[in-house]
Amino acid sequence: MELYKPIGRYYRWLKNATLYTALFALLLGPVYPLYSLSQVPSTPVTLTGTILVQLFFAALFAVGIRFFTRAKRHEVFVASVT
Repeated sequence: MELYKPIGRYYRWLKNATLYTALFALLLGPVYPLYSLSQVPSTPVTLTGTILVQLFFAALFAVGIRFFTRAKRHEVFVASVT
């Protein structure tokens, strides 16, 4: 059992780094699409696009939290609403 502890620590560090990088990208991912949508005149199409971009990235963020952590449903809800 002792042989696996250093590998386990490295694996845990790598898993956490991957998780935080992916979740950080999912939080900042919609910035450019939303910025470019805000630079054009407001029409129903741009408003629909804005709503869809927000929903898509919020759903991806919630799925990422759900599958990469041990968070329960109410914790995932609070994290994605905040």
